[in-house]
Parts: sequence; structure tokens; C-alpha cells
Amino acid sequence: MIRNFAVYLIGTLIAVTLLGASATEATNKRITILMNPMALQHAEFILGFKLFFQKQGVRVDYDLYFFEETKPFLEMQNIIKSKPNLILTLGSLATEKVINEIPDIPTLAGMLLRMDSFKRASNVTGVILEFPVETQLKWLQQILPENRNVGTIYDPRENHDRIVAASKIALKMGLGFEAQGIIDPKELPEALIKLSKKSDVFWGIPDALVLNSQTVKHIFLFSFQNRIPFIGLSPSWVKAGALYSLSWDYTDIGMQCGETALKILQGAPVQSIPAATPRKVDYVMNLTTANHMKIEVSDELIRGARQIF
Repeated sequence: MIRNFAVYLIGTLIAVTLLGASATEATNKRITILMNPMALQHAEFILGFKLFFQKQGVRVDYDLYFFEETKPFLEMQNIIKSKPNLILTLGSLATEKVINEIPDIPTLAGMLLRMDSFKRASNVTGVILEFPVETQLKWLQQILPENRNVGTIYDPRENHDRIVAASKIALKMGLGFEAQGIIDPKELPEALIKLSKKSDVFWGIPDALVLNSQTVKHIFLFSFQNRIPFIGLSPSWVKAGALYSLSWDYTDIGMQCGETALKILQGAPVQSIPAATPRKVDYVMNLTTANHMKIEVSDELIRGARQIF
């Protein structure tokens, strides 16, 4: 409860700052922002976004709206009437709502893991959170230089194309790559056993069937029992027992989105700007897991981590 109140307070302070700027700065450019006030990452993102424009000396009017999953959002008509030059959405639900109801205003999406479901929308671009496969595998080589055989489990219906692309990239990087496809969670135990015979590290990729709250305990238990490190999707996975995961500097991602927003405000068509990935890579590590698996982690890697568990 205390954390939620603190996050809400941060969001409220941002709202006051942004709307205060609207009242004092004369400009003909207006950005409407939809964010979740209960998400600390959204607050960090907005701070970075606004900081970019301040550093550029570009004055912008901001309209800030709070969008929460559990509450109805009734402000769409007000957004349409205000005719903003750009809409900034944080999160997939806010982005989807804007795409469905306001398809004719340039929209910049942030805090999305992937942009797949929004490729159909010609008025949307953004900075997605998923790091390129090559980036992920380069960090794997840096953190686990002795582990040359990478294994992953995936649902072919969701991730077939990604696995095909990842296998080609891994081959070019000199890594062994083994992927087990499953279409039912009941297949997970057998897939892990098969994978363990050909892999010395498990690589987690976003997959609704394979990696979720129901499967995580089984995956971590198998990883620990067999001393095969698991690369998590986010810091929360590392806290739960994954060896490490890549992480994000949300303030910097906000500034990166600010750069894209400025291009759009200056007249660049949205469809001419492809979705980008984060330009800055952080990582978090679990030393308890490393010690259990007898993995030596250099002092340099420990010092460079964004967070250590």
C-alpha cells in the first residue's frame, strides 16, 4: 500500500508539472499522454520524455490522462476534441484503445514488449522493450562465456519466426542452439528433459504458453536441480531465481521516445519511422543462484549490474 501510494504521488506530481507547463508556455504543438499512475516505470519514462524536450529548448503543451486496466476510461472524446499533434501511450492496453478509437492521429507507443499486434496500424510507432536477439546472445556470451549451447522452449504458434531467426543468429555467433516447441503446458516437463541433454543454459523468451505464473515454479526447480542457469525475462524473474536478465533504463527510453516524438512534430510521417529498441542495456543478477550453480561472476560484472539479488 505504501509503495502504491508513493507511485501514485509521483504520477500526480508529474501531472502538476506537465499541466503547469501548458498554462505558461505558448506553443502550437500539443502532446496527449496516457499513462498508468500506479506504475513507477511509467513515471520514470515520462520524466525522461519531458527532459528531452527541455534539453532541446522545445516548448510543448501536454495533456496527461491516467489509464488503468481496472477502471473504465471515459476521456476519449475529450482527447479527440483537443486535436493533439501526437498521442503518447504507455502500455499495450492504452495503445490498443487509442488505435481502435483514434486511428487518424499520430501515436507513439512506449512500454510495450513487442509491436507485433500494432503493425496493422499505420499511425503508430514507438520504442519497444524487447532487446534484439543478437544483443541478448552477446550478453549471454559475456556473462556465461563457458556456456556455448543455448536451449529454449517455445510455442510455435506465437514464436516460430523468432526461433528461426534466433537459430540463424546463434549459428553466426558460434553458439549451439536447441529449441523445443510445445503446444500444451503438459508437454513442458518432457521438453525440459530433452533440452537439458543438449543445452548448458536455458534462454527465456516472451511466450504466453511457456513462461507464465503457472510454469515458473517448475522451470526454476528443474533449473536448480540440474544446475542449468536460466536467463530470465526481467528483474522479477531474477529475483525469483533466474541467473540474470537484461534490464531497462526507463528514463533513457523516455528520452529516446522524445527524439522520435520531435521528428513527428517536425513533420516526419509515422509510417516512415520504424519501431526502435532500447539503446541502453542494463542487467540484473542473482548471486545466490550463481553460487548454487558454481558459476563464477567477475567483480567487474557485479559492479556493472543495475541490481544484485
